[in-house]
Amino acid sequence: MDDLEKSFDSKLELRDRALEVAAAAMSYRLEGMNELRAQLNNERGHYTTAEKMESEIARIDSRHADLLIRVGHIEERTYAAEAVDKRADVTSDRILATAAVALSLIAVVSTVILNLP
Repeated sequence: MDDLEKSFDSKLELRDRALEVAAAAMSYRLEGMNELRAQLNNERGHYTTAEKMESEIARIDSRHADLLIRVGHIEERTYAAEAVDKRADVTSDRILATAAVALSLIAVVSTVILNLP
């Protein structure tokens, strides 16, 4: 019976040792999982919600639309100013041409009247 008891005790010791090793392995895995869970929970606090993102995107879209309208107004004023500048250039060109014609006429008339060569 001693052999049977020794064998039984040996098997119980091996089983207890296996349980200890399994418990240690499980504890190690759980620690890793808990660390991962804590890291995820920490990072989750840094993420924004879909509602906040949609609200921010709507705000940016609205601001973008306002800026497009402003740019359109600026372009309209720029085109209008350029048109005025072109008209001013044409007017000054006409004045210079008229002055040149007038000077030419004066030269011709003075040549005819004064009989200058």
